[in-house]
Amino acid sequence: MLTLISLALLFPQTTGLQEGESISELAPVVVSESPDLCHGRIVNAFTGMPVAGAAVETWTEEIDADKGGFFRFGKATSGVGGRFAVLSQLGKKRAEKVRVQAVGYLTRSMTLGDIDNSIVLFPAPKQAMQIRAIDAMGRAVAGALITSTYSCAHDVPAFSERTDDKGLVELPAYGLQDETPQLRVRALGFGAIKYLDGDDIFSTGQSGDPFVLRLKRRSPTAYCLLKKSGEPWAGANLMVNDGEGYHVLTTGTDGRFRVESRYGGSSCGVYLLESPEPRYVGTLPTAERVALMVRDRPEEWPEELPTGTLVLQAPEDCPTEIWASHLDGWLSEVSPNDSDGFEFPAGKGFLIAGGSFTGFAECVHVFELKAGERLVLDVELDKEPVVTVLTPEGENATLWVQGEKETLDFGGLPSGPLTVPSDESVCFVFENEGEVRRVSVNGATDGQVIDMRPDSTIIQTKPPLPVYGQKHFVIPEGSALFVSSPSQLFSLKKHSSPDGIPNETLPSLSGPIGGQYLLNLQSPGCFPTFIRGTLKDDSPGILTPLAAIPFASLQIISDQKMQVIGFDEIDLRQLTPGPLNLTLVSETGERQALQLDLEPGEQRVVRL
Repeated sequence: MLTLISLALLFPQTTGLQEGESISELAPVVVSESPDLCHGRIVNAFTGMPVAGAAVETWTEEIDADKGGFFRFGKATSGVGGRFAVLSQLGKKRAEKVRVQAVGYLTRSMTLGDIDNSIVLFPAPKQAMQIRAIDAMGRAVAGALITSTYSCAHDVPAFSERTDDKGLVELPAYGLQDETPQLRVRALGFGAIKYLDGDDIFSTGQSGDPFVLRLKRRSPTAYCLLKKSGEPWAGANLMVNDGEGYHVLTTGTDGRFRVESRYGGSSCGVYLLESPEPRYVGTLPTAERVALMVRDRPEEWPEELPTGTLVLQAPEDCPTEIWASHLDGWLSEVSPNDSDGFEFPAGKGFLIAGGSFTGFAECVHVFELKAGERLVLDVELDKEPVVTVLTPEGENATLWVQGEKETLDFGGLPSGPLTVPSDESVCFVFENEGEVRRVSVNGATDGQVIDMRPDSTIIQTKPPLPVYGQKHFVIPEGSALFVSSPSQLFSLKKHSSPDGIPNETLPSLSGPIGGQYLLNLQSPGCFPTFIRGTLKDDSPGILTPLAAIPFASLQIISDQKMQVIGFDEIDLRQLTPGPLNLTLVSETGERQALQLDLEPGEQRVVRL
């Protein structure tokens, strides 16, 4: 009673409080609330209730020049009400990415703008998602790095995991979400995958089976970066654009760096991650057996540098892409059979031409060019054997050929004969709508015919057609149920009520039995909530009721302009029912603590 009397004396004009609720005066702060903080809240996707103890981190992008790559601005932990305040700016530099982690939940990554609203966390499933990485011959690929990416290519990863010696990896922080993140895959000596879509992963196989990921070989390529002055450039932060992907690397003490898992393409664009913006270094060829020397701006050399003339004599049908690499880092693409030759810095160097699936085996030709002299080089290239591949017909069929260093992927079927590497094992893989055929050849010969049509070449038959089932739900009047993922497998339709008339409150989910689904329930005045499960062979007569969670609202009326720390107007209109603690700051800097207990659907008005 004494507390209630004293509160009435201190705040005689306050109305809208109920028994057990309070408002109290706080000590004023010396400085105003920091403008460098971002406020938000974290809620459970299935219940709409706040999640306490979640870690919220703010980050730069991976290619940030000012911070030298990934840099964490701040880390905060959500409180009992799911609220948090996290550092988002240092000086003039503002964070760009956010990562949210909580025990028992899937990890999320997003942009800074996403935390202006409620961050929805999805509970982790009981059985973690598994992926098995294999090569064309079905052998396990160990050490493959699997990370997530959500908002863009330079996103801070929500997690990073590696496959074991069986090619298996568990992803406990990954699963079906409203916006399931894509996966990025990189493995030493194999082609990198920039975006592996979550819907594709959950749309194949039955629930609980590992997702099989076949990786294609791509030989690593190495370089040695020199400064303009010629000495090795140690500790340089680089971004290497490689086909559709990129790599962020740092050179070693000897200036060396290596692209271990290439996305593809015949050349790499190299950029120095320097302030204020990344700076272009040059476009570099790939080489399977040697490390190419490259100087800052390798296509240019000063006029005072002693040079000579190189003349290349090569077969008429040789590859047009031949590169001359100087041991002092000068690099230039050159043309064969040009009688005038080309100018190149004097000194030691080598030519590199050919490579797997180019029609010629890779050739490295060492030379020494003297200043002012003309050097004629005979470039001898070994032709790769030409083979013919016979495959079954298939509208969606594709063929890819794996050598020991590289993989040739047609994205369909070849229109004629093709060249393959000689003196090494080559694996031909045919795929068509789930059917996989494989033929391995150890040392192909010119003119050889590879027949993939016999049944003996089948290693995986077409999967049986999925058995479809249904699951019936009951939703509140005026609500709507949607399929969030995977939309290409599952569909919803109205289910007939007992009298045979379709009823909008009785939606029926159709899809393959054993498949995982994610649904979203939306009701007026309620939090959007999600339902995740596995479609089982239940009796069609079973009805599963779904309940919406009404949110409460709060309106604060005062003669003074009041700021609610960590909340905006939208937040106050959509509050989680239950205990609520607020800090109010007046125009004059006075602070008050408000403690409420809100009922679901309640529209509270508090007048100060």
